[in-house]
Amino acid sequence: MEYVQYFDFLAKRDNVNLFKQTIRSEQDFVTAGVIDYSNEYTNWRSAKVSFWNTRVEKVSDKLKELISSKYFEVCRMLNIDQLNDYKIDIQLTAHNHGDYFKAHADRSTDDETNNRVLTFVYYFYKIPKPFVGGELVIHGTERYSIDPYNNMIIFFKPEILHEVLPICTDENSFENSRFTLNGWLLKL
Repeated sequence: MEYVQYFDFLAKRDNVNLFKQTIRSEQDFVTAGVIDYSNEYTNWRSAKVSFWNTRVEKVSDKLKELISSKYFEVCRMLNIDQLNDYKIDIQLTAHNHGDYFKAHADRSTDDETNNRVLTFVYYFYKIPKPFVGGELVIHGTERYSIDPYNNMIIFFKPEILHEVLPICTDENSFENSRFTLNGWLLKL
């Protein structure tokens, strides 16, 4: 199995509240980059991120609790060694018109990412869905293209190559973005 997927992951009210609080915090977002020590990856990613957002902290704490409750099940399904001690690192990401993230892995041998043991991506956005595209493509033993559904979470191994296909919206406003709370379970 290359990935694990859960629908309706948060309670509906938490999902809606997360969207509302995210919209109110547009000023907290900055242009996203990649960890790169070479200049090899210029134009590799187009998106906005917020690394610490107090407006969504309560919902992200609930998300972390749910992730922890599914951790051992997900590890069994993905054949990942289970850790008793780990922490969850999370960021808030907005992909808007034309945004993308080219194929990459979330773990490498450098000091900043080699402690990542599990990647997750939780999707949320305005209803009805105001964009097309933005699929998560996982390049494992097969190629999987996963549509971003509101209130869905995906788990996969951080060493697996994956990408975000470009987003297309009619109206290039922040609230029409494809939002994610994404991150990693880190080995302590």
